[in-house]
Amino acid sequence: MRFIKFNDSTVDSALYIQLQGIAHILTDNENFTFEMAYGHQIDPLKMVITASHFWDHYEASNRSSAYKSDVVLRALGTYHHTDIEACKSFHKWVSKQKHKKFANALFTLLEDVRLEEICKKEKKGTAKWFKVRRELLLSYFHTQLNANQLREFECDTLFCMIAVTLLSEHPVYSFSIKISEHLEELMQGIQHLLYELYDAKNTKDVIRITQYVCARIKEELSEDMIPAYFVFPIHELLEWGQLKNSDLDDLKRKDPLQNKDEEDVDEEEQEVIDETFSTWHGENKNEEQKQTFLRFELEQGTKTSLMGKGAREGSEQDQVNASVQGSMQKTSQQRYEQLQALDKEKTKQQDKKSTYAYGERNQYAKHLLKRPSESTEEQHALYRRYEKDVEVEIMKLRKTLEKHIEQKRNQQRSDLLYGRISKKWVPLLTDPIPRVFYKKHQPSTELDAIFTLLIDCSASMMDKMEETKKAVVLFHEVLKQLRIPHSIVGFWEDAEEAKKDYHPNYYHEVVPFEYSLGKNAGAAIMQLEPQEDNRDGFSIRIAAEELEKRREKHKFLLVFSDGEPSAKDYEKFGIIDTFEAVKMTRKKGIQVVGMFLANGSVEESERELMKNIYEKEHLMIPDMEDLPSIFSAFLKKVLVKTI
Repeated sequence: MRFIKFNDSTVDSALYIQLQGIAHILTDNENFTFEMAYGHQIDPLKMVITASHFWDHYEASNRSSAYKSDVVLRALGTYHHTDIEACKSFHKWVSKQKHKKFANALFTLLEDVRLEEICKKEKKGTAKWFKVRRELLLSYFHTQLNANQLREFECDTLFCMIAVTLLSEHPVYSFSIKISEHLEELMQGIQHLLYELYDAKNTKDVIRITQYVCARIKEELSEDMIPAYFVFPIHELLEWGQLKNSDLDDLKRKDPLQNKDEEDVDEEEQEVIDETFSTWHGENKNEEQKQTFLRFELEQGTKTSLMGKGAREGSEQDQVNASVQGSMQKTSQQRYEQLQALDKEKTKQQDKKSTYAYGERNQYAKHLLKRPSESTEEQHALYRRYEKDVEVEIMKLRKTLEKHIEQKRNQQRSDLLYGRISKKWVPLLTDPIPRVFYKKHQPSTELDAIFTLLIDCSASMMDKMEETKKAVVLFHEVLKQLRIPHSIVGFWEDAEEAKKDYHPNYYHEVVPFEYSLGKNAGAAIMQLEPQEDNRDGFSIRIAAEELEKRREKHKFLLVFSDGEPSAKDYEKFGIIDTFEAVKMTRKKGIQVVGMFLANGSVEESERELMKNIYEKEHLMIPDMEDLPSIFSAFLKKVLVKTI
């Protein structure tokens, strides 16, 4: 297994879920998703908010705060407090400027400073995140200032001077390094403009300051900045609001027809009224209105003066129809079309909930239950051989558990109101209601527990499957002798059969609950074989669903795996989905433990991976030969708690 990687960086799954939750809460829209990207932006069309890779190499605590500040700035700041129309106008203005990178970076910096104060005011708990953010950025721009000054990159140096000034605690900042006189004078000339930011009320004020600064440096600096220190906060800016403000011009054909035929029109007989009609009025932030309306697919035909199927003459009925449509008025009757729309939306939500019952990343996953075939003589013989190999561990574990059960049975419960009289009679004289009786525990010989063991049957288990089977045999024999029901399941996804909207996932239940205590049930364990891919999150959800139906008090789900979840359209979010599945299962009262199977040694990245998915509840098995003994010790620890 590897852990979540974005451009060779890592983000732990718990933090990833937390950042996505912040995006949902602050936008008040659960359709928004969180991703890592080159810069921190909001994409309102694709409903994505990103945090920047810039923070990846800082310490974990600082990195977490910086990621959160990115999300807050875009989800609370940009989404609710940035003027999009003003940004679109600014975007067009920048395209004509000499210093494009400088203008975009300066606007983003100024707008972020303005939005930061709004965010801290509306959500006071974010102040600590922004404090860390400022400290990191200030340190970074100090370093860049020194480097750019040495390289004589004037535009870059000036921007770093601006950034250091705005991010520092003091409104007037003096630079510790020697700056060229030209840049010193230029900075003094624009400094009063920068301080106007603290009085800025909206995005338009920020744009005005940016434009004034750019006008001031236009003739002073010959070159634009080399790197873009900030990414513009809104992704695909020109497309946002396209549906809100589209008009008739947007519906016209933009691509030419294959043929050149044109309609013959007598222009003298035509009365033309040239007027543009808006397709709808005002702004509407409804995320459902994202599709393209009235899209034409005609590639051939005659060019006509009408927007439609073709040209035709007018008729007398046209005026009648227009009169009827114009005279239609609101009635007091029931609005059935609204009820139908509500029913349609309700059905849509139900369908969506049903589709994502096993997680959004598993909407096309198909659960295929595979029952064990009748065990052969060879499988029975192999099972007996493996049983003999782990016989010592089985006996040690069984005796230990029987000893604990006996100790529990002989334990006394004292200070009772009735039962056997004890030798402590002092309470008879001192207490108004004396408790001088005791009883012995009489626990059931059967433990009130149930187990499911999930075994990764992906191709990477090829060199580990035989040792894994020995541990599974130990698991089965111990639980069978203690009369604890259990199931043993191998899981995999068939990569050859998988399609874009169909991901077949096999759930090979070699030992089902109902036959787990049978005499010869264990031989079917030998039918487990390495297959193809593994979709861990989906299989964990299926197993949890089965355990949830059981009435036992203590429920355990153990997962044997040796690699990162990997299946069709699952690589990028496999770890996140598995983490969510584990978290959801634990909320149901089921204890989930992951067991990582290595082959000689365990790398630090693999330890980090298991921590990201299972948190503290996981075991690392460095050598497969040690699996039976380590697994035996684990079972002892778990079962003692259930006695």
